[in-house]
Amino acid sequence: PKSAGLWREVAGELAESLRKDASSVNIQDGPWGREVVGAGNGGVVRFIGVDGYRWMVRCVVNGAPETIDALAAEARASLADTVIRRGETPLPVRTPLQVELPEPMAAQLRAAAQQAAVQQAAQQLAAATQASPQDQPPAEPVARRSEQ
Repeated sequence: PKSAGLWREVAGELAESLRKDASSVNIQDGPWGREVVGAGNGGVVRFIGVDGYRWMVRCVVNGAPETIDALAAEARASLADTVIRRGETPLPVRTPLQVELPEPMAAQLRAAAQQAAVQQAAQQLAAATQASPQDQPPAEPVARRSEQ
């Protein structure tokens, strides 16, 4: 939108949504304004947002309580280095802009996704080879010829 304040609105919606799932939710002041923090199930989630002229960026980090401050610092550093090129094309409010990652970060994400796929395939193979005969579905009965 041409007016500021979208992050404030989104932060309120996030806090309301988190109240259904998290044991505690609070709003904390960060370098760029409000940050929404939710804790529950042994983890913490923090939403960091920044309003700009005709754009808003939101970053979310989650982790263990003992690591969340370091993760939030890394997220803020990434946001500080982020360049927003919104373009001149009018878009409806809340339409996501295309994200282009720097090549080193994109390569790191591709490698992590490939490693996760290999691990998942290995786990599925291990589970399949460990299945006992009782775990196998019964064979389909052979169709009998009718007297006709």
